[in-house]
Amino acid sequence: MNTEADKPSMETDSKLAGISGWLVLPAIGLVASPIILVVGLVIGSALYSDVAATGFGGLYVVEMIIESGLVIFVIYAASRFFRKKQNAPLVIIILLVSAIAANGLVLLMELGLGAEDFIIVTGRMLLRSIISAAIWIPYFKISRRVKATFIN
Repeated sequence: MNTEADKPSMETDSKLAGISGWLVLPAIGLVASPIILVVGLVIGSALYSDVAATGFGGLYVVEMIIESGLVIFVIYAASRFFRKKQNAPLVIIILLVSAIAANGLVLLMELGLGAEDFIIVTGRMLLRSIISAAIWIPYFKISRRVKATFIN
């Protein structure tokens, strides 16, 4: 039986609103990720000729295109997040799933082409993406702070 005491009050919800508590961690990630990804792309571009010499230039270009897409998606997600848009939790969840899909796709391509030098790195990235999604998807779906914050 639900009583008035069981329901969160408007005052409690307003105290939860805002990017604080556990929401600080995804906020840091949404600021740091584009920077880290862009630096990785710049360094990766500089290494292209070495990778191409091993016969995996085409694979490397595909990986860089996928990473570029993720950079754009992270920036979009960050804009929704920091504007506290109502769809921000869904966008973050889609971003987390997209990272898993992108890393999984790249890993499958690497396995198919026998790109052993890349497989371990991509496998680690895939594992990180899975762990991150396992933590943050439930949080963005059930957190009262998330529900109180993303209302614009």
